[in-house]
Amino acid sequence: MDLTESINKVRDRGFDPMILNQIKNDGLGADLIIESELDENSQIRIVSLVSYLYAQRLGFGVIKFLCNIFSQVELLEQCGDFYKLRVPTDGYTIGWLFGQI
Repeated sequence: MDLTESINKVRDRGFDPMILNQIKNDGLGADLIIESELDENSQIRIVSLVSYLYAQRLGFGVIKFLCNIFSQVELLEQCGDFYKLRVPTDGYTIGWLFGQI
């Protein structure tokens, strides 16, 4: 499936543009760009796009949730559905945070 066409179809269906805009050379979706560049027809596997969208939607949901609680949320590392985040304590304990989840 053509990457640009796929992104446009997903965008037309109302998917979060903040996530779709990360599909660029220096964004969280850079692997999709690389996959399309390696294919002579700029094709990607649909499972690659779906996996990216699924992981980012859930990850961004957690980040948005944390942004409503903490003064700062820092993305330290992200690979697939693994996110490593840093937040200030802001007077909260780790037990309190896990209780919110």
